[in-house]
Amino acid sequence: MTSDQDWQDWARTHKACWEVQPLVEQHEGHRLQVGFEFNVFAQFPASASGPDERNEAFPKIRATLEELAERAFPAEAAVARFEADPVQSAVRLRPETEFAPELQLTVRVFHKADYFQKIDDGDRKRLAPLEERLKALGLKAKAWGRIS
Repeated sequence: MTSDQDWQDWARTHKACWEVQPLVEQHEGHRLQVGFEFNVFAQFPASASGPDERNEAFPKIRATLEELAERAFPAEAAVARFEADPVQSAVRLRPETEFAPELQLTVRVFHKADYFQKIDDGDRKRLAPLEERLKALGLKAKAWGRIS
């Protein structure tokens, strides 16, 4: 089992971070926020600067992001349901990271009993323990700051 320190080292090496966005669906002719999406990003290590090195690093980063989702997001929660998408095979380039190549994992969070139940202020507040867990594992909110 990977220790929190190992996760923190991995997060630092890969400048792993997350952001939370509304999960919005069309329901009965209206746009409705039904949950949230956690987008978790991990950069390629500095040693993977070219396409061949990135192709070689991709499977390990993908597997680690999937392991992170299992560790950070509860499989069985009382009121919420979590669904992780497969790690996207396309590299993400975000302005927050000065367009450093990243892989992305998306975890959707929504009401367990009724997918189309409207989100309220309390639902957003209930995400705080998940964000604290990601911080404890060494991830940063949004981005690590300027790239040197």
